[in-house]
Amino acid sequence: QTGVRWSELARLLYFDMFTVSLSTLCTIFSCLIKEHFTGILGIGHKSTSEKPLSKIWQDIEQLLTPSWIASVLTNLGSAGHRKLKADQWQVLGTVHLPITLIKLWAVIGREDVHSSHCHSILEATMSLVSAVIVAMSHSIPAANAAEYHNHMVQYLDGIKHLFPNYRLHPNHHMALHLDQFLLLFGPVHGWWTFPFKWMIGAVQQMPHNGKPGMFSKYL
Repeated sequence: QTGVRWSELARLLYFDMFTVSLSTLCTIFSCLIKEHFTGILGIGHKSTSEKPLSKIWQDIEQLLTPSWIASVLTNLGSAGHRKLKADQWQVLGTVHLPITLIKLWAVIGREDVHSSHCHSILEATMSLVSAVIVAMSHSIPAANAAEYHNHMVQYLDGIKHLFPNYRLHPNHHMALHLDQFLLLFGPVHGWWTFPFKWMIGAVQQMPHNGKPGMFSKYL
């Protein structure tokens, strides 16, 4: 009714709900990056022009990336494209899509309203990309946490200015608090939920007899 999630843990006097860490996996990768490129920029929507999509496909196919970076299929945004995982959204949002948008929009002038609008969208996009890269740092001094927060504020201010009718999501608000958890817990690699996602995926791939409750007692 109120939109506030309640937990039995709130009954514990020693449990501080405000120091429970956010999930960078959901808050940043699966939500913010995905929402920016699909929900805001419209990549993958039926109304999306074929020209930018073909440019994205071409850049993904031609760009050589290290083997430890998650691979991304070249048919992003097409009807037959599979659902992306969080690490794939991370690679798309910080590597592939910024390169394509820079090539498409950074070289055009600001002579007309459309060109100026594209430049402003690119600047907002790069603020989000910068925030994600800083949040992914293997070292988080106070300056890095402050830099992340500044980039995120610039990004959200840009989105509100460019798309006044767009309604921000709860994850946008939570992203403004991530700098607090970077200072509390350090680099996200030590407390993100990727290992648990991998473990869940491994368990889901294990053969079973399809009878609920019987499989768990053998684990």
